[in-house]
Amino acid sequence: MLQNQSPARMHTPSVPGIVTLLCFLLLPACGDVAGRESLKPTHDLANLLPAAEVLSELTAITFTSREEQRYLRSGWSRFERDEQLDRNFSWGQGEVSSVDFHLLAPRALDLRLEGRPFTVPDAPTQIVTVSVNGSSVGAVELQPELTSYTLPVPEEHLLAGGNRLELSYRWNRSPRLVSGANDRRSLAVAWYAIDFGVGEVTSANSARSALGVTPRLFVPAGSEVVYYLAVKPHSLLQLDGWAWRRTAGGASERLEVELQAEGASPVPIAELRGTGKRSTFHLPGETARIVRLALRAFGSQDSPPGSGIELRAPSVWSPLEEAPDRSSGAPPAESPGEPSARPPAELNADATSDFASNPAAALDANRSHSGPRPNIVLYLIDTLRADRLGCYGYPRPVSPRIDAFAQDAVLFEQVVANSSWTRASMASVFTGLWPLVHGANGRDDVLRADLEVLPDRLRAAGYETAAFVTNPNVNSTFGFDRGFDEFKYLGEEAGSDTVNEEVVDWLEARSSQDPFFLWVHTLDPHAPYVAPDAFNRRLAPGVDPGLGRRSLEVLNDLQAGRRHFDNEILSELEALYEASIAYNDDSFGALLDELDARALLHDTLVILLSDHGEEFHDHENWQHGRALHAESIGVPLIIKLPGSSNSRRVSERVQQVDLLPTILDALSLPGSSAAEGRSLLPLIAGQTNDSPTSESAPSAFSYLHLDGPARASVVDDGWKLIQRIEHGQLIRPRLYHVAQDPKETAELSGQFPIRTGYLASMIRLKLAGARGESRPAAIDEQTRKALEALGYL
Repeated sequence: MLQNQSPARMHTPSVPGIVTLLCFLLLPACGDVAGRESLKPTHDLANLLPAAEVLSELTAITFTSREEQRYLRSGWSRFERDEQLDRNFSWGQGEVSSVDFHLLAPRALDLRLEGRPFTVPDAPTQIVTVSVNGSSVGAVELQPELTSYTLPVPEEHLLAGGNRLELSYRWNRSPRLVSGANDRRSLAVAWYAIDFGVGEVTSANSARSALGVTPRLFVPAGSEVVYYLAVKPHSLLQLDGWAWRRTAGGASERLEVELQAEGASPVPIAELRGTGKRSTFHLPGETARIVRLALRAFGSQDSPPGSGIELRAPSVWSPLEEAPDRSSGAPPAESPGEPSARPPAELNADATSDFASNPAAALDANRSHSGPRPNIVLYLIDTLRADRLGCYGYPRPVSPRIDAFAQDAVLFEQVVANSSWTRASMASVFTGLWPLVHGANGRDDVLRADLEVLPDRLRAAGYETAAFVTNPNVNSTFGFDRGFDEFKYLGEEAGSDTVNEEVVDWLEARSSQDPFFLWVHTLDPHAPYVAPDAFNRRLAPGVDPGLGRRSLEVLNDLQAGRRHFDNEILSELEALYEASIAYNDDSFGALLDELDARALLHDTLVILLSDHGEEFHDHENWQHGRALHAESIGVPLIIKLPGSSNSRRVSERVQQVDLLPTILDALSLPGSSAAEGRSLLPLIAGQTNDSPTSESAPSAFSYLHLDGPARASVVDDGWKLIQRIEHGQLIRPRLYHVAQDPKETAELSGQFPIRTGYLASMIRLKLAGARGESRPAAIDEQTRKALEALGYL
């Protein structure tokens, strides 16, 4: 049960603590913001409440409520049921299980643990070492049967706010090794209860905000509202006033405001009692940084239910400057999807011929040109990891034709897929919307008819539109034929050379003089990994081709633990995958040759991309649609402009939702007001954000809700956070410093809790935004069989 601290158990600050707070409040703080003309409001705290953490004290975990899962950090199994005892439990797994818990104020606690060890014949006695916030508080020697143990936790080991309990095990064992059971987990202890010893408490009301002319934020007594903000030096917290509601008049009723930077101790900012008028409080710090701003409300013993403090117009003000400092993760001034202030740019052969020598001038020429529009080829290779292409640094000769294409094109080095499976990511490509907004996330979901899609926009602009697709997830059953004059689903068994034949037939038959938009969606790298013998001999020599035909079954068995994993099967599957890429690479080159032979390539905008990647046990998963790690959402994007070559590598991060705005911008068509991406044309022209007066790349968001709990990720300023979402709560964070660790091998949320909280607040705000309704499709038998053949059903 999630509850707040009883007023009777409220911690009263020591005399030195009160003196410190009073001294801090004697700083120039009251009245209007001094020098308001040199400051601007950067964070409206009432409006940002959906991004904040709202916390109350946790009394105990009994493994019965899904809300409890948000506190189980790592080393835990799913909740299970002990039918004999009629109680729930969760296995502590691996070497350590960790739990996060919250305290309004530090005080001595009696921690009670109830559990039993995993039964293993002849195993040594299980010993659990208990630590809080990195300090050991003791160890317990477990009895064979379910037993309760109590350990005192001294006040000096505890913190106001977030705390971490870690249970370290002497040993763990896999049921598979003990009894041959189909269970790969490493089990240590079955835990039935963790009681933090905070005493009898009553539930706090939820924090809430009221927006309007004077926004208000209400913080209930017994709770804490925590914001994670990017702030500049010499920033201020301003309140237009405050007042306690339903007050008992007790001396302990107060709001403590605290600021903490990563790696630093918390600093008291203010202590608010009774009522107050407009005041400002300095936020210490000489550099731009990410901080944790905590608003902690204490009631009194006599405070009635519903008591708390109302803050009027709470906001952070920062000094004006020419450009934001992104070195510490400050958010961009222009949010993703906000319309660009510059006019659109149109690509044409005359202007693009100058891109190589003077790209910026050529882009300006494009904007004023009214010549014929180019053809557009969107060539999508399903299930293609960027890191398996030579032009992205892969050493094996897998992709010679794509590599040659990239030498005369613009290659984006960091491309984030907005989901890790086909339908969700392709819906983002065609709508420019985040998956939670377009709603096509589940196996039965359709691309909604009320959404504006790229093919419709191009057809309305005079383009002849055609699509040749092989993945049933994007066939007409799911609404992906919208806007196409000709749409052909060729079946999941059609190889990329067969797709080429269909495209050539269409080119032969077309008589229109209008420019065309051609979407080619090939499937060769998708399991089962089946390529012609010539490619297998070159890239998978010695590997049984029959394994390729059985690869989908083998991958499913590996995922489920029905088949033993070893490096041999891994290398064989990867070799077959790469042979399939080479097959698709060859077909892509052949299509370019065909366009060139027909004198079409010179006047065509060619875009090569993928919908998602593929997992090969990189993070203990196989295939895709299971996670949001780099191997699943790191995809290629290579764009060749019509006209002469423009060889460029762009290091700035981009994402799939950027494609629709880019194409519309390239054609001088009005942008989509709903699209969340941005045009990449300035980056294509060499206008990078490397200068100190430029903004950094917008944050890149991805979302997955296919099987099991939903997941969301955000990449911002060289960092990436992945979170599970259950019942609206973000749980089990995974933080990576991808600027230094692009393969996401070192999980850092424990070392950088404030960075973790900051990125989590971005995800919360995104989740609180507009959501699209998911609508099921009527799946016919042919489509169902095709989905089954690819492992989707």
